[in-house]
Amino acid sequence: MFAFRPRGRLTDGEKNFLTALFGITALSAMLAYVTILRFTQATFALSDLDPLTVWTVAAGGIGGFCAFFSCHRTYLGFPGLVGWIWAGFGAVMITAVAAVIGGTLILPYYGTMFAPFQVVVAMIEFPYLAAAWIAMLVCAHKLLQPWRRERDSIFAEKEPIV
Repeated sequence: MFAFRPRGRLTDGEKNFLTALFGITALSAMLAYVTILRFTQATFALSDLDPLTVWTVAAGGIGGFCAFFSCHRTYLGFPGLVGWIWAGFGAVMITAVAAVIGGTLILPYYGTMFAPFQVVVAMIEFPYLAAAWIAMLVCAHKLLQPWRRERDSIFAEKEPIV
């Protein structure tokens, strides 16, 4: 994905890709934390961070990272109306895959089954969280459009040199 360049410079598309990747990762970690707070009826306090909460946040971030990395090529960054339709499917897939991976890491078997349900319930209970998640997925779609153009330009037919 990252071709060798002098002095290790990233293209604009690769910078956009990394921005979208880390945005989805951070927001999915926050979503996991809010879900745990909702589940335990607690309030936010950095002094109350126990190992389970830290692992839950890390697993949520790992789930979001893996979900975005596995779904971005298929669903995000395509131009036009068809691209937005694919991005809608991608939003659902990234949300579901992130919840399944994060839930499996937090609590194998039960987490795999109940994490997607908990994410949906948390988004219904906290609509601002659902709005932030949808906004991040829309931003990821827009950020990946230059990355996709760069990738497609590699395979574009060139004029023959005469």
